[in-house]
Amino acid sequence: MKGRETMDPRITEAASYLADLREKQRIVDDLPADLRPDDLEQAYAVADALVERLMQQSGARLAGYKVACTNPLAQDLLGVPGPIFGRLLSTVIADSPARLDPAAFTRRIVEPEFAFVMAEAAPADQGPYTEESIALKIGGLLPGLEIVDHRFTDWTRLGGPALAADNAYNGAWVRGTPYSGNWRELDLAGHPVRAKHSRGDLLSGSGAAVLGHPLTVMAWLANTLNARDEMLQAGQYVTTGVATDILSCEPGEGVEADFGKLGTVRIDF
Repeated sequence: MKGRETMDPRITEAASYLADLREKQRIVDDLPADLRPDDLEQAYAVADALVERLMQQSGARLAGYKVACTNPLAQDLLGVPGPIFGRLLSTVIADSPARLDPAAFTRRIVEPEFAFVMAEAAPADQGPYTEESIALKIGGLLPGLEIVDHRFTDWTRLGGPALAADNAYNGAWVRGTPYSGNWRELDLAGHPVRAKHSRGDLLSGSGAAVLGHPLTVMAWLANTLNARDEMLQAGQYVTTGVATDILSCEPGEGVEADFGKLGTVRIDF
């Protein structure tokens, strides 16, 4: 992480404000005007400082990344030209089937997502990466459920920089079982995903929902991190964005996502 927060006191102030919202689960209408990021680069600097703080407080390690805004509808909604990434911390990862404390979240927005685990690092001197070249660095494919959590009255009104600054609103990630077959032989763009809410709601989608293909998301992330003097590392997970519409849960509710031959993944609150 770049550490740009040392150059601008507003960065550390914004990170402290967002950390306080998380800790106290306070809901606000907007970020204070003097703490609102001017652009995505400044927002990522805030996120760097926020994640460092969260890691120090919890003893977490960096376990990987999440990618948001990987479909045109989300990009148009937030007024951003492309995806946004956040970081996955080891303390917010649970194995499926997971039972999580609903009180640990301000919101409980569940997103079925294709995820990968890296076999090798993806350094800049071997890029820029394409779907084909990043696939060679990947060790496995697995289904997952991301829990999106935010502390704003209407997160869609705040735009992309606020999303990026608050670590892309990651609350938790539920990890499924890695696919035991040769995932490179699968048509991931056309691969179906079905999600069922415990109250009966049923959604469907596919890998085409995320930039047309989950590996396109992986290439984008690898190149974006390299441009920031960072890189994907061996053993890290990446969850690539919602493949269906989203499902919101109240305490006592849950979601199960069926990824066909990739298996199922479930969460209950």
